[in-house]
Amino acid sequence: MQVSVDIEFPFAAADVWAVLRDFGNMGWLSSLYWKVETEGSGIGMIRRLYRPGDETPVIHRLDRLDDKAMRLECTVMQPRFFPVADLSMSIGLQPRQQGGCVATLDWHFSPPDDTSGAELCAVMESWSRAAAGQLLLYLEKPRAER
Repeated sequence: MQVSVDIEFPFAAADVWAVLRDFGNMGWLSSLYWKVETEGSGIGMIRRLYRPGDETPVIHRLDRLDDKAMRLECTVMQPRFFPVADLSMSIGLQPRQQGGCVATLDWHFSPPDDTSGAELCAVMESWSRAAAGQLLLYLEKPRAER
């Protein structure tokens, strides 16, 4: 299955990309994850995201990072909070002529047989919008406070 979510940001695509391309920095999502561990760098890099009080991380692997296209792709090797298999995600940014940009998040996954695909799609969309809200709050801060 695939879920695509478009989210508008009132910031230049280059500014949003500067945050997203830093795969090991999840400070913008710190309300959900309190600790991030990384292994390696560049393509193949692993990040482990820990929530407060939880010792089992969500694990992501960076599969593609394209600065020119402002697009990254990752595999969620240990989804933890989504009951799915084969979960991957991509984020691409497109500048808008009138200013700001649009981020497109594409999730690809295989739902378990006993779960409604429509329900999982709604969860993925909701999570995407919540994460985008956190990114918006982060980008609104002065650079010195990020």
